[in-house]
Amino acid sequence: MRSLIVLSLAAAHLFPSVLALTRYFGPALWVLASLVATLALYAAYRCVRPSRVGRMGVGLLSGLIFFLNLQLAVSYFTQGTGFNDAFLVHATLDSVHLAWKDHPGLVLLCLAAQLLTILAPLRRWGPPAAQEPHWSLAFGFCVLSLVASYPLWSMTRYLMSEETVRGYGAAPLVSPAAAVGSAAGTPKNIILIYAEQVEQLYLNEQLFPEQPLEALGAIYADSLRFTNVRQERGAGWTTAGLIASQCGFAVEIGHHAGNNSRLAAVERPYPDAQCLGDFLLEQGYETRYLGGAPNGFGGKGNFLKTHGFQSVYGFDELEPRLAGAEVFSTWGVFDDDLLRLAREEVSALESGSSPYLLTLLTLGTHHPEGILSPSCARYRDADNPMLGALQCTDDLLSAFIGELQKMTDPERTVIAVVADHLALRNTLSRRLRQQEGARRILFFLPNEAPKIVSDTMSQFDVGPTVLEAAGFPADLQLGFGRSFFSGYQPEHDAPGPGNRRTRARTMLTGNVFDSGVEIAVAENRVSIGDTDLKITTQVGYFSVGYYLLVLNQKGDLYDVIYTRDPQAIAKTLDGRPAIALVRHEEGAPAHLYIGHLSASEVFRGSVFDLQQRSRFTGAELQRFLQ
Repeated sequence: MRSLIVLSLAAAHLFPSVLALTRYFGPALWVLASLVATLALYAAYRCVRPSRVGRMGVGLLSGLIFFLNLQLAVSYFTQGTGFNDAFLVHATLDSVHLAWKDHPGLVLLCLAAQLLTILAPLRRWGPPAAQEPHWSLAFGFCVLSLVASYPLWSMTRYLMSEETVRGYGAAPLVSPAAAVGSAAGTPKNIILIYAEQVEQLYLNEQLFPEQPLEALGAIYADSLRFTNVRQERGAGWTTAGLIASQCGFAVEIGHHAGNNSRLAAVERPYPDAQCLGDFLLEQGYETRYLGGAPNGFGGKGNFLKTHGFQSVYGFDELEPRLAGAEVFSTWGVFDDDLLRLAREEVSALESGSSPYLLTLLTLGTHHPEGILSPSCARYRDADNPMLGALQCTDDLLSAFIGELQKMTDPERTVIAVVADHLALRNTLSRRLRQQEGARRILFFLPNEAPKIVSDTMSQFDVGPTVLEAAGFPADLQLGFGRSFFSGYQPEHDAPGPGNRRTRARTMLTGNVFDSGVEIAVAENRVSIGDTDLKITTQVGYFSVGYYLLVLNQKGDLYDVIYTRDPQAIAKTLDGRPAIALVRHEEGAPAHLYIGHLSASEVFRGSVFDLQQRSRFTGAELQRFLQ
């Protein structure tokens, strides 16, 4: 029995790294490191076997190391790489919920393995030990198990990366409207299509002899195509890709879990930025967005609504318009339904008198296996689902572009097709990795004369390039972005002192010591002076959990965090002043905590009943927090 338990425990610890190595591009060194860590844990267990407290300590450490390995395995499962910005952004309970819907068996297996790694060392296996515990030796083996933990290496490498994120705080303060007297002639309509993770390398016939994008490739060959668009750090997931291409800067994130509530909570993310939608709305455009996924996920909807889009239609808004559609994907509306609704939008916009921007975001090629629309059942491929998903997208998008060219005047309409970001780990990743250095963002304009632009670009340049194609000046810029439509390519501003304000910009503003705070739970609002924050999770209504306003010692707003488990955040931000809105159960009254985050107690401070009091002056908060 003891041998069986030991083998099961070793298998559990090796499971994440072996799975990642064999299926998700994990490194062989990880397996070796996991083996060393497992042997060190077993040696530590042998040293403390006579002591129940010692066994408990080894059990907790065993569970922690497995949990870290599991998180790294999730990163490789979703992306084919180690810890990075995209992983931390999506490390939320909402993502766990999606994983449960898509892979319940795998989630249950991981949960069972997690329990095994914690509980198995608690029992004293084998005959009673005669010797006393060897505490110093056990401590050495425990340290070795942590040193051999490959996930810690991966996280350290990520945190120490010297690659710069060209974010909002460093972006040049430019107003595109200042560069525009008027567009050259009548401005053109713009239809901007974000093709989910459809990168340029899929058009390479040597890597993909099946030609999964054959029809779209024919349109591409007859278009103005930009063949050297590189992905920026901080722009490798959907919301970040939209922000990078429309505002000209990347998304900067913190390194603690649960920090992804900013975009959803802040009343106007990036308040000083003028993005594509902002600019076109000022120019008299009608602006609409259609996407199959819920708007709330990742704060995408809040960003679009506060940056120039008059209508933002996600899953919740589109579902009522799909009468009779009983089947939806895990992520929302299928692409065939989305594009049918988009045709209706184009028809309505064409009948109006205003120029328009219609932005679409597809879902069909979402990693890891794609989301096949019901009308594409013939492309279902059990061996390589993403290949079938690409073929489906090829059919749907090429037909849609063809219809657009019939419904609209090509001389008055810019159609732009661009990937939101490079493909994450999917069933075709082994082929993509054969030419890793050649991977580029797909970007082309079907209504323009065929031409190849091979100058080095980034996602930042997409918005200005589309604007010049629509008739606006070539020197118009959005953030770091410049237009390459007519070959205009000044040097990009590198991040540095010359591009920063004396006080770095942030989308979080407000000082509670100066302005106090008001909590309006019924309105889902927190006010700090003129700054209003939405009480929200990543996907919508705040019903249960912890909504944290984290401050610095001077009372400035440092971060906005939603989480259901504040322990990890409290450890990371130990000692930070904070104001916490807490609801322990759905439907229960919310309470307000004012004090400091604590690694040992989670929160130290005062508790207030919001039904009795919801406003606090700056002087009161200063007294509570200092």
